[in-house]
Order: sequence, then C-alpha cells, then structure tokens
Amino acid sequence: MERQSTIAFKLSKDRFFVIMLLLLVGLSNAFSQPTLTRIEMENPSTGDSNPRDFIEIGDSYFFLANNYKLYKATSTLEVSELAITSSAGWQATYDYGTDIAKIGDKIFINYFNFNEIGYEPGIIDPATGNTTPIADINPNPGSLSSARQLYSHNEIVYFLAEDGDGLDVWATDGTEAGTVKILDNQSYGTIYDIDYFSFKSQALLVVNSSELFATDGTVDGTSLIAEMDASIQPEFGTAETENYVYFPIYKGEIWRTDGTVSGTTKVDAGNISFGGNPPLALVNGLVLYSLIDNDAGYVAKIYALNESIGSRELLTTLSTSRTSSFSSNGEVMYFSTDHVLWKSDGTPGGTMAIKSSDEIYFSAWRKGVFLDQQFLFFAATNSTGRELWTTDGSTDGTHLLKDIYVGPVSSENPYNPTLMGNSTSNLCFFTPVHPQYGVELWVSDGSQTGTKLVSDLNQADKPVEVSQMLPSSDGLFVLGKNDGLPYPNLFRINEENDLENVLEKESSFHFVRLSNIEELNGEIYFGGVSSEDGINTNLNDLYKYSDGSTELVKRLWYGNSNPRSLRALNDILLFATFSNSGNELWKTNGTAEGTVQIRDIAPGQSNALPPSNNKIPLEYLNEKYFFPANDGTHGNELWMTDLTEEGTVLFVDIEDGSQSSDPLNFFKTDDKLFFTALKSGVRTLMVTDGEGSPISLLDDVSISKFFQAGSTVYFLEEYTQHYFSLWKTDGTADGTIEVLDLGYFYNMQPAVQFDGGLIYVDDYNGTNRYDYYYINNEGEQSIFATDQQYYMYNSLARGPYVYYFSNNSLWFTDGKDYNQEIVSIFEEGSLFAYPAKDLAEYDENLYFNTYDNSSFKYSLYSLSIFSPLIQLIYDSNPITSGHTLEFGQVAADSQSETAVISITNNGYVDWNFAPETSVQITGESASAFAIENVSFPAILKPGESFELMINFSPNKGGNVNASVSLISTDDPLSEISFNLTGTGISFPQTIIASSLNDEIAYSDIPIELSIESTSGLPVTLESSDATTAEIVDGKLVTKKSGPFTITASQEGNEYYLPAESLEIPVTIVAGIQTISFDSKTEYNYGDPTFELKATVSSGNPVSSFTSSDESIIKIDRVTASILKAGQVEITVSVAADDLFAASEESFTITVNQATQTITFNPLPEKTFGDAPFELSATASSGLDVTFSSSDVAVASVEGVTVTILKAGSATITASQVGNDNYSSAAATQTLTINKAAQTITFEALPAKTFGDAPFALSASSTSGLAVAYASSDATVAKVEGTNVSLLKPGSATITASQAGSDNYRAAASVEQSLVVSKAGQTISFEPLAGKTFGDPAFELSASSSTGLPITFTSSDPAVVSVQANSASIVKAGAVTITASQAGTDNYSAASAEQILTVAKASQTITFDELPTLQSDDEPIELVAEASSGLPVAFQSENETIATMEGATLTITGSGTTSITATQGGDENYLAAAEITRALVVEEVTGLGNELTAQIKVYPNPTESFIAIELSGSITEVSYTLTLTTGQKVKEGRLTSQQGKVEIPLDSMSAGTYLLTLTHGELSSTWRILKN
Repeated sequence: MERQSTIAFKLSKDRFFVIMLLLLVGLSNAFSQPTLTRIEMENPSTGDSNPRDFIEIGDSYFFLANNYKLYKATSTLEVSELAITSSAGWQATYDYGTDIAKIGDKIFINYFNFNEIGYEPGIIDPATGNTTPIADINPNPGSLSSARQLYSHNEIVYFLAEDGDGLDVWATDGTEAGTVKILDNQSYGTIYDIDYFSFKSQALLVVNSSELFATDGTVDGTSLIAEMDASIQPEFGTAETENYVYFPIYKGEIWRTDGTVSGTTKVDAGNISFGGNPPLALVNGLVLYSLIDNDAGYVAKIYALNESIGSRELLTTLSTSRTSSFSSNGEVMYFSTDHVLWKSDGTPGGTMAIKSSDEIYFSAWRKGVFLDQQFLFFAATNSTGRELWTTDGSTDGTHLLKDIYVGPVSSENPYNPTLMGNSTSNLCFFTPVHPQYGVELWVSDGSQTGTKLVSDLNQADKPVEVSQMLPSSDGLFVLGKNDGLPYPNLFRINEENDLENVLEKESSFHFVRLSNIEELNGEIYFGGVSSEDGINTNLNDLYKYSDGSTELVKRLWYGNSNPRSLRALNDILLFATFSNSGNELWKTNGTAEGTVQIRDIAPGQSNALPPSNNKIPLEYLNEKYFFPANDGTHGNELWMTDLTEEGTVLFVDIEDGSQSSDPLNFFKTDDKLFFTALKSGVRTLMVTDGEGSPISLLDDVSISKFFQAGSTVYFLEEYTQHYFSLWKTDGTADGTIEVLDLGYFYNMQPAVQFDGGLIYVDDYNGTNRYDYYYINNEGEQSIFATDQQYYMYNSLARGPYVYYFSNNSLWFTDGKDYNQEIVSIFEEGSLFAYPAKDLAEYDENLYFNTYDNSSFKYSLYSLSIFSPLIQLIYDSNPITSGHTLEFGQVAADSQSETAVISITNNGYVDWNFAPETSVQITGESASAFAIENVSFPAILKPGESFELMINFSPNKGGNVNASVSLISTDDPLSEISFNLTGTGISFPQTIIASSLNDEIAYSDIPIELSIESTSGLPVTLESSDATTAEIVDGKLVTKKSGPFTITASQEGNEYYLPAESLEIPVTIVAGIQTISFDSKTEYNYGDPTFELKATVSSGNPVSSFTSSDESIIKIDRVTASILKAGQVEITVSVAADDLFAASEESFTITVNQATQTITFNPLPEKTFGDAPFELSATASSGLDVTFSSSDVAVASVEGVTVTILKAGSATITASQVGNDNYSSAAATQTLTINKAAQTITFEALPAKTFGDAPFALSASSTSGLAVAYASSDATVAKVEGTNVSLLKPGSATITASQAGSDNYRAAASVEQSLVVSKAGQTISFEPLAGKTFGDPAFELSASSSTGLPITFTSSDPAVVSVQANSASIVKAGAVTITASQAGTDNYSAASAEQILTVAKASQTITFDELPTLQSDDEPIELVAEASSGLPVAFQSENETIATMEGATLTITGSGTTSITATQGGDENYLAAAEITRALVVEEVTGLGNELTAQIKVYPNPTESFIAIELSGSITEVSYTLTLTTGQKVKEGRLTSQQGKVEIPLDSMSAGTYLLTLTHGELSSTWRILKN
C-alpha cells in the first residue's frame, strides 16, 4: 500500500494528552509512518575513532581511524584526513581489516579495490593519497588476497596473503618485481599465524607460533633456523646485542639467535613445571631477564647476562612470580610486580623497588615509554582506575600523571593499551577511553597540561551494541556487550528515551560480566564485578539493582564465581555459579541468607553444570524444576528439584553408566516437557509428564526451536546447516509428523509463534521465492502471501500480530487480513534489516539493535508503533480529542441535527474498548445529548473505522454543556473525549418559595429568603408593610411583630418566558434569645474563686446563675467557689422584653482532682554484703508515702527498711494512692547492688619433661568459689578439671580463673607458664663393611631408642646413592653414611655416622688370536673386550706392516708384527693385564718387493704427502700411483741429491692406493692409506 498522509494522534502514558500528526485529509484508511529514533546515551560521548597503525614519515604522523580512513598529523599535531584515491580503483567503504605499514617514504596498504585486479595491496603516496597497486597476488577473478599481519623492517614489508591455494608469507619492497612469496604453504604446509622480530638486517618470522625463520626478503634468503617445542612470543620482549638477538619461548626459557641454525641456542631456563614467557631487555650492554624458580617458592629471579664472558649474575629475587614486561632505554630498565614498581641498571645494587603500595596496581605485563629521563606507564588505584602515570626513577617522582577518565573507571584502552613513544619529538601517543570523546588519539609530553586530546575524529554519538534487553516493572533495561571488560554496561531507557547508565557512580562502579540480567520482584539481578573490590579483582558475584542503587546479594566464593544463566521462576531466582563445590545450581530470594546452593550434585570441586557461559535449560513442571546435570557417575542427564537438597534427584538416566545424554532444547506446555537427548548416541526428541519415564518421539533430530499453536506443539528441525523443516507433535511417536520442508534460511528461524497461532515461511522449491503460511490455534492452515522476494529476518510477537523485518523494512501481519509494510529503515536511517536483532517491546515502542550502514556499528533504535493512532473526522474536517461540537440553538421540546464523527485506527495495534462503557456522555447536562448508534466494535483493528452519531435535545434554556468519552482498556491511549455544547430557547419558568414559614420570629439580623425561579433567573421581591418588615438586597429585615405580604415576580429573557407572580402572607412573632457561656468549663480542686460570665444574643443582661450541686461549686450572685472535685450543671437565665421571649440554658463545669508530687532522692550504690538501710520520701499533699521493690530477690522492703539479698538492681518506688481531691502519685529510684570482689592465689609451676605423669593444679579464691583452669595450648598440656596431662613438648600458659557468680565479680585471672621439654633419643648404627665397585645394592640398618623411623643419607651420592634404607654403589670412593632421626614434636633429633669405602674392581681383557692377512687386504676391525665394558685400546709394534686407528687395523706392508690390547682402567676399575697377539701379513703374489730393503716410504697412513728416502746407491726411481682397481692416478720420476723426495697427495681423495717404485729392473709396491 502506498503511504498516504492523514491525521492521527496518540495519548502519552504519563501526561495523557493527544498528539496530532497531520498528513493528508480525507484518507481514513491510510496508515501512519512512525519516526525512527536512534537511542543515545543520557550523557553521550562521541563515537570511537579507534586510531591504530601509527607510523612516522618525515616530520608527519600517519594512522588509520574511523575504520578505514587515513589521517595525517603534522609536527604541530594538526590532524586532517588524507583521502586514499586512485585512478585505478577506489577504497572500499567497509572495514574489512584495513592496515598500513611504512615502506620507505611511502605507505603500504593491505587492502584496496583496484579495477583490474580486485582487492589487493597498494602503495599510498603520503603527499597526495594517490594509491597504486603493487601486485596481483590472487589472480582469481573477483578474489581477495586478504593481506594481513604486516611487519615493516629494513625497507621491506612482510605479510600473510592468499594467492588462491592458501595463506603464504610474502615480502615486498613496494614494487611488483620486488613482491615475492618467500614461504609457500604448498611446500611448507598450512600457515595460519605469523609473528615477527628482527636481528640486524634480517627479519625473523615466527610461523605457526613455534617455527623460526630468518629472511632477507628473498626466497633464497629465507630459511628455517629452529623448530621449538613451545611457542615463541617476542611481544614479551627481545634484546639485541652485536652478536645475537635474545627472545623468550613459552616454557620459561631464554633463547638467542644470529639468524643461523648453529647460532640458535638455548641460553637459560627457569625451574618451572609449565609454560611462561620470561620478559627481557638490554641494559648497559647486559641482557636482563626474569626466570621463575619453582624450588624457591615459585618466585621470579632477575638475572643479568654478560654475553662477553658467558655468565649470568643474580640481581634480585622477587616475592612473586608475576612481573610486567621490561621497558628499557638502554641505560635503565623499569618493570613492576602487582604492587611494586622497580628499576635496574643491570647491577644488584642498582636493582631496586622505587614505589610500593598495596593501593596501587601496576600494569600486569604491558610496556611503557621513555621521554628523555621520564618514564610513562599505566597503573591503577581503586579511586582512579587504570590511568597514565610517570616516574623519574625516584619514589617522590612516581605519581599519577592525569586522571583522564575521572573517577574509578579506567581510561586505559583494553583493546589497544600501547604507549607509542617518539624520540625525535619527545612525545608519547596513546588511545585512551574518555567519557566525553570516546577512544581517540591523545598525546603527552610528560606533563599534566601537556597530556591532552589531539583531535576528536568521530563526533557522532557513540552507539551501544546490545547483548540483551529486559522489559521490567522499573523500565526497559539494556545490557551492553562487555566481554568481561571493566566498564559499566547496564542501562535503562529513561523518560526521554535515552540510555541511563545505572552502574556508574561518582566513586564506584559495577559491570555485568559474562552474565545475563533477570528481574525478580522488581529488582534486576546479574553476575558482575564491583570496583569496590579492587581494580584487579577476580571476584565475580551476584548483584541486584533497584531504586538507583546496586548491592551485593552475597559473596558466593572468594574467586571468580561467575554467576550466569539467571532464570526467575515462581518468585525465586535460579542460577549457575562456581564455588568450592564446583559449578552447581543455586537459588536466591534476594537476601544473603536466602542465597544458597541447592545441592552439591557433583561432589567436591567437580562441575555438575557445564563451565561455559551457555544458557542452561531449565523449566518448571508439576511443582518441580527440570534441568541437566552431571553427578560424576551418570554423566550429564535430566535432573529435577523441588529446591530442597533432598528433593534434588536424578530424574532419568537415559544413557547408561557414565555416558551423557546431554538434555537440550527444553519446551514446556501445560502438562508436558519436550526436550532432546542422546539415546544410544543418537539425538532424540523426547517428552515427559514429569512423573513417568520419557517417551521417544523422533530419532536423529536437530531441533532449533519449539512453538505451540492451540494444543499442538510445532518445532523446527535444522536437518543440515541453514536448512529447516517444520514438524508437529501431539506428544506421541505416531503423532510426530513433518509438516513441510522449508528449505534454506541463513541466520534466522523461519517461524514465529503469536497469540493467533503460528506463522512460517517456505522457500518454494528452492527458488529463493517465499510463501508465507499461517496456522491458527485450531490447526487450520492457509497461505497469506505468495511468491515473496524476501523472507522474515527477525520478528516480535505481540498479541494478535507479528512485527517482522524483511527487505530492509519493518512489517506487521496477523497471518490473515494484514501483511503491511510499516517503514523502510534503510530509507529512514541507512539501516539494514537482516541483522536486526534483540527485538523488545516497552511502553509504546519497538526497540531493536541493528547494523548502521553509515557508521558500520550496531546501534539501538526505536519505533513508536505500539499505540493506536486514531484519526478523527467531523464535518469532513479533522478534529482532535478535546474538540468542541457546537449544536446551536434548539427550542424546548425540539431536537438538533445529528453530528457524525468518523473514528479510524491508523496505527499498527488494536484499539480495545471497555465492555458496556466504551462510549459515555458525562457532565451536568449529559441528559440533553444522546448517542443514536448504541452499538460499537469491541476492538478497532488497524485500518478499521466506525461512526459516532450524537444529537442535542435541550432540557433547559441557555447554553448547555457536556462531554462524550470513548473509553479504552489500552494504555497509553485509554480515552478520547469531545466537548458538547448547545443552546436551549423559549423555555417556561415557575417561581418557587421553599422552606418559608407563615410565621417568622423577630430577628435583628437580616433573614435569608429561599424564593427562586426554575430558570435560575433572579426573582424580584416586595413587602406590603415596610413598617413591619422590608426587603433589602433580597433579605427580610424585621422591625416589629405583625402580618404583611411578600410578592415575587420574574420577567423572563431571551431563553425563558415571563413567570407568573407569587404572593406569600407572613406574620412576625416574638424573637428567641440565645445564651453563650463565657467562663471556663474545667477547673482543678484548690483553684481560687472565679467569676461567672455569659452573653445573650439580644443584648439583654443575665438574670441569674444557679449550681446543681453546691457541695462542689457554691454560687454567690456571679462568684463561684470550689469546695471539692466533681461535676455540676450551671443554669443561666434571661428575662423577656417587648421583642424577645424569656430563655435559659445549662452548661457543665468539671472540677478535677489536684495533682500531688513526691520528693524521693537518688539512692546510693550498695555492695553485696552491706547492712540494711532506711528509705525517706514526702508527698506535697502531706499524705503518707509507702515503698516497694521491683525485685524482692535483690532487695526486699519492709516499711521503710531495705534488706540487700543479692547483687543486681531493683527499682524502689515511693507512692501515694491519692483521695477524693488528690490524684495518685509515685516516684522511683534505682537501687544498684554491686557484686563483691574476689582474688585468686596460684603458685608458679615446676618445669616438666615429655613423658612425665599427669599432675594436679592447686589455686584458691577469696570468695570460696571453685577455680577453673585452662591451657593456652591443649596439644602441649591438656587440662581436665584440676589435672594436667602432658601431650607433647612445648610451652603452654595455664590460666586460673574464677568467672564470678551472681554476687561476686569475676576474679582477675592468674597465669603460670608450664614448660614441657622434649625427650632425648639415641641411634644405634654399626660400622659398615667395605664394598667393591660392582657389588649389588645392600640394605642399611640402624635403630632409634624411640622406635621412630631412621633416614639414611650419603655424603656423596655420586659414590653411593641412598634411597630409603637401600644403598646403591655408583662408583669407587669413600663416603659418610649418616643415620638420622629428625625428631618429632616430642623427641629431639639424633644422628650417627659410619664410613663406607668402595674399592675399585679388577678387570680382564679377552683378545682372540689374529688371522694371517694378505698385503692387499682391506682394513679390518679388531675385537677385544674388557670385562668392565670399558673401551680397549690397540697398538701395532711395526707400523710399516700395520697401523692402528682405534680398533681399525690397516695393512701397510708385509711381514710379522704384534698387536697389543690394553685397558688402563678408570675411577671404578683397575688397569687390566695387557694381551699381545702376533700378526702375520703375507705379500700378495705379483707385487715386487725387491727394493723394500733399500727404500723407506712414510708416513703411512698419510694426509698430504708421501716421503721416499733413497739409499746412497739409488738416486733415481720412477713411480706409479694407482687405485686398488688398477686405475692409474699419478706417475713420474723422482731424483734426490739429498736422499729424500716427496709425492704431494693434497688433491687426491681419501682411500687406499698402490705405490710402485721401479729402479732399473727392480721394483717394489706399497699399500698407501690416504686419510
């Protein structure tokens, strides 16, 4: 329907007035268009621009903010947007993770839409913003390279990117040619993460957290240098020296690398059983780092490593394991523990705490920045939150720099806490949270005034992204998303439709942490945290909010109890929470006493409920609550509870044993609970009546939501992700039937339940065209919209209508007559409808949370649609409620024309009328107006109208007014009213005289006459005899007695005809005199005489006063005397005269009893045992006084004598009962009787020894009362009555006391010290026999005189180790074995020693005879064994025949020699006897040996040359060097004048060669071994 203008109004809830909306006149069936309103904060801050990626080029700074926009800040901090443009494409206006990095004097951007290549990285010219592509990394059409995780180093940017087959590591110098894939996932494997640091010109890549690569930005220059068994985390600090860069890995270890495999080594490690990242930094050339020492109590130790000498020095040992990152400027380093700020120059003396306070929380691990000698960092106090601090290294110079977010809320940005220092400008940049500006770029020069906002780049109001909306009796509460961060996040919609933060106060705040909110009895409950528990608190407890204040319900546990899944049912709140009993189900009624765990279902600290934050299914049926729980025995099964411990039991164990059925998807009807559970491993739909075992309805089902229409239950099955089918069930397996396969729906539920039944949507045959179905509560189905282009996104059911989003518009439908678009939220506010969520109704508004296409954020909006918008038309003109309908002049007994008012509902909800009283005419003249049509609709539906017809029949002359009201049961539009007016003319009138007697008593006061006309017009009156009475201003003035006549007349006017005159005869008779009594009417006995006074209305004097009882009051003329107390009647009389008759009246006077007082002085304090004493008191009346005691057990009174009976207090009352003329009187005084004192005598106690017999104590009290005894340490000395038993050595104070009695005060206790010494013990330990290395383990034996167990230790476990009483020989030597008994609480320690000598063992060598070898044999391995297992050495007697290298024997010639096997022993074995074996080497046939006696060849084996010594007769030889295969290697001729020549072998490979020397006809061959 096309929107058309009309006139409408709605009545506000609080002021009940009508607001008119003028659109077009005369189109009564047009629906109104509501106004879209964005909900803002009551005290809004501007939006967050979230500056990031801060880089410096030249004297300017560049950064991203407002999602994807690039900004430039000059050196004077003037900020402007730098438009990123390109003739080759454009920057996308969505934030898809845009990042920048510095590359030379340009800016690398990871994401830009280039026309030809799509979304790829580019280079931005910082002067112009012009952007050019670098490379088409992902050449697939329409694809993204998704470049991310940028790192700039040495003029190269490194990043991850997608080229079509997965993520790879890339490097670029800003050119296409210089953009290369340096690590390919196809060869390396899947790459999912990367981190970076550097060493000199190399970038170091941490791939997939544990593999370290070094790269120069090229493929060939990229290599794996280490694979770690824990993650590498350089963000915790690196330290670069000239030779290495040091870094931590997550197992408490320090490593270093120079970019090579061999240069990557572990440097140091802590003594820790699990992971941890040691912080480190470089200070004065030393590498400082922290390691945890588990053996020292799990504390951190700070070390300084001197790389040049390769040793470390301990600087200090902390009292905690928790330290921050190290921040260093090269000369000094700062770090912190929880409450202490430290500094170090790398020396023990220069490592010191400079600020320590339990009220200051220093940063857990983040780094600070240096500005010259000033260091800036974040720290916190409870009153300021986490803010920017500064230090100059001194205690006084360490303080808060500026409280940016004033109050307890922190300004430190939890998403970007980095402080960015700039050494050139000496400035620090950061992005704090500010209550007015949001998250923006700030700067600090180290001063308070110089710490300021650079620019507010996002001045739009900050949106609130909603986690939950809760309509309640106290308003609509909105829970903002929090993710556990310490910012107040609970709001309420106030009367101005703004968000009021209810958790932030001036000096404290709360925040909801990982919990939902729930209302119980008008109070809002949540699991949350209070700043009053400390800025770093881990206390997460149950709180409630009401009436502007937040209070802790109960401290559930001194830890993160994390209450969640809050559910209010039947005036009780159920929730899941952690405590010492694990994660269990609790209940609360809002009081601390009423907040208790229902039952420890999983005993101990095991979790009965899942520890996640998911909502726990919970329903109430048949006076029982049903929920899933795991008791550790049956698995996660269905339980029930009546909220008592004994009534909390397993309802059914669906999966046998410890297997879990995991009940989910709870849905309750009046008498059934539907749910799904695993049955034999298959998810099954089940139903129970809460009494018997569940029935299986449908197997292998995945249910996303249940509904109910009438008595039928429907449910959506998501049989494949995003694919749904609709089913229905009557609670039986046969009655569980699929209704329709609905098809594909992304991110929504294609059905909604409302009062009228069920609406669902079907994707018609998968065509992406949709049919809308309606099932009424009788089960009848119909289609109300077909072939729709869009489906329902999200919806809200309200009464007979469903309000839903579709095609970026809000619609409403009843599934029958209406399917109407209300408003396009995209046209009105650039909002998308498909992400709209968290729909809620409150007051007359629909609230919803959706994505804003202009700000790219989720925001909260409202549409005022839940009030009827009523159009009123009268005489073809629009009118408003309160309009006056004019009916004009109408004669008596006539009727006006009918006035017709057309009433139309142009809103989107029904207007419901009150039964039988829906239309009412009220007012003084309501009867003059009549409603002609007496039948009206009970409900005026949207778009419907009816007519109201009214006529006027005047019932009197003149203007006549009334009002007509349409009464509705709806709030806020509960009434519409109109004023009715008309004029009656030509009406007759009559004069009426009412209440006028024919005799009137004379009066000197004018008399009102009741004579009037029925028209209400004034009547004219005249008297027939003015001397008797006359008419003055309408009143009768009497002058004397006698008859006369009154004539009344009325002439009429424009509305009334003249009235007939009326004559009234009247007679004036004698007047009446009235008397007023002017004296008091109440006196007291003893008052003096008084004068009686009275006044007569006629002015005549009083004739007499008389008393009815002169024994009480006696009257003499006008004087009265009081004789006694009592009551009398005084009669006053006055005589008659000419105008008035005689008169008398009686008046009552009361004479009260006189009061009396008693004088009774305070009583002195007494002490128990004092003698009796007398009392004294007097009454002012002179009457006798009597005495009494309030406690005769304390003090008794006999006459005036008091007898003391016991200590205490009693009230002594002095009383006088009074008589006829005096009232009773009493006075009291407190008598205090103090207890008597007593003292104790208790002599000193003698010293005792453990084992002594019990002894008796003796002390006495002066009161004679029994003395009691007590021991200060009953584990040392136990007192029973007067006897003391000695239980163990030690000291105890024995106290003698007398507690007193009713009559004696407690005595001062007397203490005596009792010392019980330990008993001694001796150890018997016999000398130990000598042992030999290799002997088996043996038992040690010793005993204590006390029978206590003995512990044995060895002075040198490297020689003899001792385990319990077993000694094992490790090596030869001598040790001292100590037998010790450490003593106990009762016995002193004792020890005894014996020397144990372990001698070396002997050994023998087994070496078999050697075989005969040939001169051309290959080297062989000799085998000889020492009985000790030690290695055997070999030696050749003649190396010209054979040489030995280890166990390898190499033939070098031929002949006979000997080989000797030796083993020299070690620390455990004596040297073995040598074994020598003969070796015979036979010359191989064909090898000449004629020259062997005349020529010497050496060394053999050799590495670089062979020397040949010729005899005197041989000065020249020819040589041939061949392989053993015969292949010639070298040949030549050798001559020597000195008898020696050399053949070089440097260029030859290792191996065996044959050297043949020839002199004439003589020749010889040598086997040469080249190493």
